[in-house]
Amino acid sequence: TEPFASEGFVLKTRGSGTPVSTLTPEAYFYAKFAVQAGHNHFVLKCRNFNGTNATYFKLTAIDENMNVVNISPSQVTADDWSNAKDGCVKFIHQRGSSSKPSEYATFQFDLSRFNGKDIFLSLGVYKGEDNGDENKLCIYSINLN
Repeated sequence: TEPFASEGFVLKTRGSGTPVSTLTPEAYFYAKFAVQAGHNHFVLKCRNFNGTNATYFKLTAIDENMNVVNISPSQVTADDWSNAKDGCVKFIHQRGSSSKPSEYATFQFDLSRFNGKDIFLSLGVYKGEDNGDENKLCIYSINLN
């Protein structure tokens, strides 16, 4: 993890020789949110750094009864993306910078099924394929709106 990288907050996997897993994150963070109408869309603006090797990430919600739900994006603007194994998102998008924030990929997640509940949201990056590279998720911003 590189929280002070010049490009933004970076979560990354290890490189060559790392076991492939879409169940166990290589890096993650989490926070607790009170979800309610008008504040139930999680919007992630991000990029990766490789035009060949995809980055795998996952947004997971955990409610106070310990129910775990992997959430697929409801809207996406990214150069190349797809839903992947075990609730992961696989994507390639190299555009975006502090001087061009509109060029970052945007992933929007609908949290309306959790209206009126407190949930933990965990964002993790996964080693989705053995490509010999660190796979990085560079986060420009996260908004709950």
